[in-house]
Amino acid sequence: MKLMYGFSKNGILTDALTRIKNPDAIIFLSNPDQLEQHAKEIAQCFPDIPSIGAISIGYANQHTLSEGVIVYGFQDVTVAIDILDHLSTMPVRHIDRMTRALRQIEPGDADTICFDISVGNDTMLVATFNSVLENKNIPLVGGRSSGAILALNGSLYTDSCVFMFLKNNSGTIKTYRENIYVPTDKRFLATKTNPNTNQVVEIDGRPAATVYCEELGIGREEAQTQTLTNPLGRVYGNETYLVSIQDISGQTLSCYKPIYNMDVLTIMEKGDYHQIIADTLETIYDDLPNCKGIFSINCIVRYQFLENENYWPTYLNRMSDKCTHAGFVSYGEHFNRQHVNQTMCCFAFD
Repeated sequence: MKLMYGFSKNGILTDALTRIKNPDAIIFLSNPDQLEQHAKEIAQCFPDIPSIGAISIGYANQHTLSEGVIVYGFQDVTVAIDILDHLSTMPVRHIDRMTRALRQIEPGDADTICFDISVGNDTMLVATFNSVLENKNIPLVGGRSSGAILALNGSLYTDSCVFMFLKNNSGTIKTYRENIYVPTDKRFLATKTNPNTNQVVEIDGRPAATVYCEELGIGREEAQTQTLTNPLGRVYGNETYLVSIQDISGQTLSCYKPIYNMDVLTIMEKGDYHQIIADTLETIYDDLPNCKGIFSINCIVRYQFLENENYWPTYLNRMSDKCTHAGFVSYGEHFNRQHVNQTMCCFAFD
């Protein structure tokens, strides 16, 4: 399996495609003004090659593009793609498309993943995916784009999720999740929530915003951006999954994913992210000594944090030190059974 990439900061697709040779599958990231044009041009240039596209920030090795177009090509893979629509109401409506695509792949042992890009309703979408994937032992990795339109084989769709089954024809493909925050020893109970609007109204029977500010010793204004340093954590067994705070309105915390009544919460704090990233790479290379590529999804809030720390260029250098590294910036991440925030998830292959 091989990962190629090409880009154009000016959105000139022919420039971006100069390094894409004989792909078996294409993922591309464009901008709001050119997504339709790029989707059609890619379908014309590679009429028999599955392609999916979205609007988002993309990166590859040391390059980051917030405008223009970036194209990723995969070689030596078996691919099946399709779309789940009616995403805001009933993504399960066309779940047969997943089972049909999966039959085309004929996955083996640790050689197949499901990659997706969505435009919303992440929690219900992840549950829909796992109703098919869990029994097949196929991991899910993906995320939400910054735009409301997606591309599939040259056509555009709204209120949808595009997905791609990728089977490594010559080796293994594995998924990983990285969290650069660590839980504090504080534990709370969400006692009043509105999952439909991602709001936490009360924690331990007290106004949620008051609890958050008091525990951190900060004022209301400071708390509006404190999620960069201190997101919430949802404790699930031995795992903790990040929940970003979007806004504080009155005494309510508005989050980027739902929290439910009786969920156990903690307040996270910044960890030694230099070491955490090094440990993730060590794990990948222990699992895949001949790793050829890593495709990652980095949350927009995590991206902003690393940018504020002046660490993003260093991060890209470290991730691409031994193999090709590429990916995109997301607005919510999908990893196996969970919709998470402020997280990096990825797939790596040999």
